[in-house]
Amino acid sequence: MMALDMPAKKCSKCGIIKSHSDFNRNKNNKDGLQNQCRECSHNDWRIYALKREKRSFVCKGCGKPFLRVGRRYDYCPLCRIKTCPNCGITFTPSSGNHKQVCCSRECAALYDTERIQRIISKRGTKPKTQKSHKCIVCGREFYYSAYRDPKYCSKACWGVRGEWIFIQCAYCGKEKRVLACIVKNVRNKYCSKKCYDLHKRELYKGEKSHLWKGGKTKLSFIERTRATYRVWRESVFQRDHYTCQKCGSRSRKDREVYLHAHHIKHFSSHPELRFVVDNGITLCSKCHELYHLHKFVHAK
Repeated sequence: MMALDMPAKKCSKCGIIKSHSDFNRNKNNKDGLQNQCRECSHNDWRIYALKREKRSFVCKGCGKPFLRVGRRYDYCPLCRIKTCPNCGITFTPSSGNHKQVCCSRECAALYDTERIQRIISKRGTKPKTQKSHKCIVCGREFYYSAYRDPKYCSKACWGVRGEWIFIQCAYCGKEKRVLACIVKNVRNKYCSKKCYDLHKRELYKGEKSHLWKGGKTKLSFIERTRATYRVWRESVFQRDHYTCQKCGSRSRKDREVYLHAHHIKHFSSHPELRFVVDNGITLCSKCHELYHLHKFVHAK
């Protein structure tokens, strides 16, 4: 039973008075709710979906009715099958585009060039939107848009557009096979992105950087933010199985424990042992605070 003080509305479909929680929202109405309840709207959509699946359509090509399910096609499956005028292969346009003539872009480029040549032989002039170009690789004449100046007639020619040479990586010295025409790019002088990043880090490190302010950052902060320190910290945790070696606590589903990698021999007095795994031990935050007699700030 619906409470008397609960706001209610009458459904326009079934005529039953229901609470506002049984209606979907609609900003166009004054009360901000739809006229039909959720149950009636769901039933209407289900009936519409069933009719749509079983609905038959008339093919624009042959005029015969056919059953259309899923994607919206205007032609029956037999009329969608086409023959490529360039290579003679039968294909079906995957996107449902009935205006597609050729099976691939390569065949479309050759077919378009032959079509324009036929127009020139008949009219004596070429279309205004097309312009003749010459491929710098194979020397074949092809037609393309007048607003661009392409150098290659196809992707095959673009792939062999220059001479392949071997260069040495500017950071590690490893050999890399690249095209001679793209060596000018700085990134192509490295064998990988990792070498590029490491070399750039060395080129703009310390006094070479434009953000250098006289070396006012503390050496301890620099050492603790290095990648070597993170690797050492993770190695200590893995060796101790992410468990505090003093009280035996570790993180679980019901509680979270902050772990610290503590230096057995002090970080400041033994710089040669800062990144030695045997000089580290896993402690929880409470045990670490009791050892140093001060609190740590935990970043969340």
